Amino acid sequence: MKFKRIGNLYMAFLGLMTVSGLTAQTIEPQDGTITHNDKLRPCIAVSLDPKPDELKEAWRDYLDDNYDFKLKGIGFLQNKDLLSAEEVTINKISPDKMEFYTHIVANELGSEMKVFAVLGEENYIGRENMRKQYKALNGIVQNFLKEYLPVYYREMLEDTTKNFEDLTKDIEDLNEEIVDDTERIEKLKKEIEDLNDDIESNKETLEKTKETLTVTEKRLARIKAQSLIYNK
Repeated sequence: MKFKRIGNLYMAFLGLMTVSGLTAQTIEPQDGTITHNDKLRPCIAVSLDPKPDELKEAWRDYLDDNYDFKLKGIGFLQNKDLLSAEEVTINKISPDKMEFYTHIVANELGSEMKVFAVLGEENYIGRENMRKQYKALNGIVQNFLKEYLPVYYREMLEDTTKNFEDLTKDIEDLNEEIVDDTERIEKLKKEIEDLNDDIESNKETLEKTKETLTVTEKRLARIKAQSLIYNK
């Protein structure tokens, strides 16, 4: 039981270390590129602490709630790196239908997220060819991050605070158990010393009893011998 509790303490400690060791993120979306349909395409890139699965679900829900379309590739029995939605309309970007993509994979921080979209055939939205649309796409990503990250870190802080409190309580409990066990060990040591003393005392008594038994046997034998002489 104690080994299991120590293992739980170790996992909680790792959780605390994860929070305390957060590395720098590119929270501000950056101009990036991604290979799609065998060519290098423009995209909006951002590197974040959340793990891919968490990020995918949050992004999917955000787009569904705010722009009324669902990304395919994440959900029941699906968890693809490239999420997509076909023939969607985002008026903030363009009144025309587009293909909308997001590529999310793990990196050394947590996740790398790349967002890109295609208007018509091969018209990938980029800063050079569609500045206005690209700016709008960038704004969508920024707004998502402004909404999602505070919630993410608040929940992480709550979990970390609870882990810290649990860890502190477990350490206190273990220290109390150590004190109790130490006292119990000292008590057992005293009992063992008393038992050893009893054993030594009993050994002495046993030797004396053995001597008395030998003497008594000899006396009994002598009395029996004398009785035989008197009876003749």
